[in-house]
Amino acid sequence: MGEKPNYHGFLFNVAPSMDKILNEFKRQEARADVAPPWLGQAIILIMKELKTFYKPVLKISNINVANLTTYPVIGGVAAGAIAFIKGMEWYWSLLVILGAIVLLLSITIPFILTRMLDLHHPYFYLPAYKTFRKNEFDLLNHSVHDKQVSYSGLAQFVNGLMTRQHDELEVVKAITDQYNSEKETLREEIKNLREKEEEAIQTYDTLIEDLEDEIQWYETVIDYLIQLFHELYIILHRIGKGQCHFSDLKLIAGYTLYKKEGNVLNQIADEGTTGQNPLKIDLTRKYHNPWVQSIVEAAGKQSNLFRNEPKEGYHIVSYRMNIGYDTNETWIISLQIAPSVNKRGYLLALTDDIIDQRVIFSMLHGLCQIVYNNGKLEKKGDGSYGR
Repeated sequence: MGEKPNYHGFLFNVAPSMDKILNEFKRQEARADVAPPWLGQAIILIMKELKTFYKPVLKISNINVANLTTYPVIGGVAAGAIAFIKGMEWYWSLLVILGAIVLLLSITIPFILTRMLDLHHPYFYLPAYKTFRKNEFDLLNHSVHDKQVSYSGLAQFVNGLMTRQHDELEVVKAITDQYNSEKETLREEIKNLREKEEEAIQTYDTLIEDLEDEIQWYETVIDYLIQLFHELYIILHRIGKGQCHFSDLKLIAGYTLYKKEGNVLNQIADEGTTGQNPLKIDLTRKYHNPWVQSIVEAAGKQSNLFRNEPKEGYHIVSYRMNIGYDTNETWIISLQIAPSVNKRGYLLALTDDIIDQRVIFSMLHGLCQIVYNNGKLEKKGDGSYGR
C-alpha cells in the first residue's frame, strides 16, 4: 500500500500561485453578467492601442517629446485613402470603409483578445474569460463572490485544524494512556484484593475447620468425662455400702491384676480381657511373651509405669503400686486397650490429653486400696483366675 498523499504540503505549495490568479478575479466586478460584452470592451481596448501611436516616446529634462516621425506617415496614408474614396460612388465608399473596419478588427481583435484572457495582463476582462474559458471560470469564479477567500488563508486554516487535531490527538492519547495505566493498576489491585480475599477465606475456612474439630474434640472429652464421672458415682455408692469389688476396677479398660510374691507374680483378678494372661509369671526368666512384657517391666524397681504395643492397634500399660499399710504388698495392674473400640480408655490411660495419667493411675491405686481394705481378696473375676 502506497503512502498517503501529503495534502497539507501540497496546499501550501500551490497557495501562492493560486492566490495570484484569484487576485486578478477579485479585481473584476462581482456580477460579471452586468459588465459590458467582451466585444465592446475589445473595441475600446483597440482604440486605446491606437493612441499609443501618438504617445511620447522620449523624455528630455522631464519634457515629453512627441513621436513626430509617425505623423507624416499617418498623414500621407490618410490623405491617400481619402482621395481614393472620394473618387468612388458613395455606396462603394461606404463598402470600402466598412471592409477596412472589418479588416482592422479581424487583425487586432485576436491580438487584443489574447491579452483580455491573460490573467496577469492589465487588459484581463472577466466576461471574455467567462466566454472563452468557461471551465476555468467555473472553478475560479467563487472568489469574485467572496473576496476574503484565498488559498493561503485556506492553507493556514487547514494547518490550524491539523495542529489542533494533532494536539487533541496528543491529549486523547495522553488521557487514554493514563486511563489504561490506571485501569491496569486497578486490575492489579483487584487481583491482589481477590487473592487476599481468597487467602483470607481459605484461612477462615481452615480456622473454622480447626474450631469445629476442637469443638468436636471438647464435646468428645466432655462426653468421656461424663461417662467417667457416672461410673465413679456408681463406684462411690458401692464403696459406701462396702461392696467395692474387683469388677469396679474396670472403669478404664479391661485389666489383669497381679500380686508380687518374691520373684513370682500371681494373678488375683482378671476383668474384661480374653483371659490369655498366665496365672503365674516367673520374674527370673530372661525372656517373656510380649503380652506380659510390660507387666514384668512394671514389676521391676526402675519405673512403676510401663507400656508396650505387642501388635498394631493394641496397647498394654502396666502400673505397680504398694497396697496395705501394714503388709506393704505390691500389686501390678495391667490395662489392655484397643483404641479402635475404647478410645476413652486410650486417652485416659495412655495420654495426658484429658487428664494427667498419674491422676488416673492414682485413682486406680486408691480403688485397689479400698478393695484390699474391704477384705475382698478371694479369687474372683471372669478371667482364668478366680473362676
